[in-house]
Amino acid sequence: MTLKEKLIFMFKGTTPGDSNSNVPKEPKQKKVREKKITRLQLILAGIVLLTVLVVFIVINVKISNKNKVYQEYEKELVNAANLYYRKMDYKIKDGTSERISVKKLISTNFLNTDSKLVDKCDGYVESTSEKDYDSGKYIVTRKAYIKCGSKYKTVNYTSY
Repeated sequence: MTLKEKLIFMFKGTTPGDSNSNVPKEPKQKKVREKKITRLQLILAGIVLLTVLVVFIVINVKISNKNKVYQEYEKELVNAANLYYRKMDYKIKDGTSERISVKKLISTNFLNTDSKLVDKCDGYVESTSEKDYDSGKYIVTRKAYIKCGSKYKTVNYTSY
């Protein structure tokens, strides 16, 4: 075999006397291993999923508990305003709306100052007298609006 034939043999993989010397050989394919999911992988995936779920639930519970504290404070403000209007024997004119500030409720001793939120929050209670068309009478409703820094703000709160 000449050097030229040896080189052709090395590159093509055929010898000069082969009948299939003009047909190129297909390259060998690498064996593809099938990946099987093992029990350990399933257990680890389950643990990761469970951990993510628990973290998500804990975060949501903490957020809702924080909001509950503020909502309870709003209820406390409404109760203080109800007491203020009843003790002062003050009536709201029909079809009008009035605001009483948290500072006024504190200064007149109608609001308990033991709450942690008294110093951190500012706000007011809005009393609205609206006509109930079923009964034909005016009904007073009260809603507290507070703003506690950047942590909580009642929807539709406007500065007093």
